[in-house]
Amino acid sequence: MGKMDRVIDLLELMSDDKFKYPFDNYVCSSVISGFVRIGEPELAVGFYETAVKSGSLTPNTVTCTSVLTAYCKLRNMDKVSDLVSWMENNELAFDVVFYSNWVYGCLREGLIYDAFRKYREMVDKKVELDIISYTILIDGFSKDGNVERAVGFLYKMRKDGLDQI
Repeated sequence: MGKMDRVIDLLELMSDDKFKYPFDNYVCSSVISGFVRIGEPELAVGFYETAVKSGSLTPNTVTCTSVLTAYCKLRNMDKVSDLVSWMENNELAFDVVFYSNWVYGCLREGLIYDAFRKYREMVDKKVELDIISYTILIDGFSKDGNVERAVGFLYKMRKDGLDQI
């Protein structure tokens, strides 16, 4: 794990009775994201659950995006649904990064219709798609054999001025 081992050591030091550094949303969200990035989604979910139970973490959209990504990597779409329901009940907004990760998870699981519904939801809620969102859609629909829809996303991306990088 390398650097994450040092992070864990630091977390243990922070919770030592002599030091008592407060765990806040920034610290917790950073650790969760770090575990996801190094390919340890189980550790990310475990840390998230522990931090929430201890009261150290009040999840925000950034935290939830990392947790959603972990659930998607674990192929646990039921947990994704639970997280989305929790966010809706707590009136947390879904941003383009959250939606993009959610769409990617749906496509990875072969849930092409669900992925398209998330895209439509983004459009309906006026969430501005970025080049990453479009790339996820184009790639996913192409791999599913829906080339016509993928080309449609490409045209839409160009129309939105996102092909000039």
